[in-house]
Amino acid sequence: MTTTPSPFTTLPVYYPFGGRRCIMHWWTYDLRGHIAIARDERSLLAMAVSIFEEHPNAEIKAMTEIEIVGPSKKLEHMAAVSARGEAVLMFHHMICASMDDVLKDGRELPPPFARCEKYAPQSYMNEKDIDEFTRERHLFCENCYSRIVLVGMTPVEFHDRYADAWYARHPEHRFEKGVDRRRVPSRATSARDDDASIWYAAAQFGDHAPGIELRPVDPEAFRWEDNVLFFFKRLRELDVTKPSAVLRAAKEALEAERQRREDADKRARAEHERRQLDELVDFFRTRSTRS
Repeated sequence: MTTTPSPFTTLPVYYPFGGRRCIMHWWTYDLRGHIAIARDERSLLAMAVSIFEEHPNAEIKAMTEIEIVGPSKKLEHMAAVSARGEAVLMFHHMICASMDDVLKDGRELPPPFARCEKYAPQSYMNEKDIDEFTRERHLFCENCYSRIVLVGMTPVEFHDRYADAWYARHPEHRFEKGVDRRRVPSRATSARDDDASIWYAAAQFGDHAPGIELRPVDPEAFRWEDNVLFFFKRLRELDVTKPSAVLRAAKEALEAERQRREDADKRARAEHERRQLDELVDFFRTRSTRS
């Protein structure tokens, strides 16, 4: 029987170091959210200068002094519970989908499975959207998944009885969320369970993804995520006057360069048009004089 509540023993992070840091959360339309992290405010400002020289279209979302902490025991437990829930759901759905193939092949279902005999659409389903195919396939049915119901056991009991043996025979089917060698246990001092305000930096890149975001931890509904960079407490907001001035100067330089190129292009087009008109006039003037 499976007794391990989650595939990990601690919430892994990408940035394992603890202590006080200064961070700048910045964003561009193309690159989305990023952070710069430094040991002190002066170093962070130097990083900001370098960043804004390369990305003058950036926006400053936040500049904050933080204390990086490890996840509390409560958060680790909540994440483990949510990870186990996902593992149970994935195994249940995977096997039921395969058992639906057994039905399609005209075979008798083995225990503990049975065919769902009554389609009951989820409450959010609109009757007009339930067509013949939806009913025949039992899509969004409250009673089953892929026309398959479990007999005499819950999905949790089903997972705990069969999952280990199934994955031992079919390791390629195992769903392992968060397996990344770059993710390691945090070395920072763990947050207390009663800490009221813990945040985390999460990274999500790809099409239409937000990049790096700074999110407050929901102490009542924290879920396992595989994109946590680190956990932290916000200590104080930093003065953005100097980096804002640097960014403003970079934007002004970018606008000046854009205007210079636009003026140069306008002059080049005007010169090109003048030469074309000169050529047109000279063509006919020369030939008219000869005649």
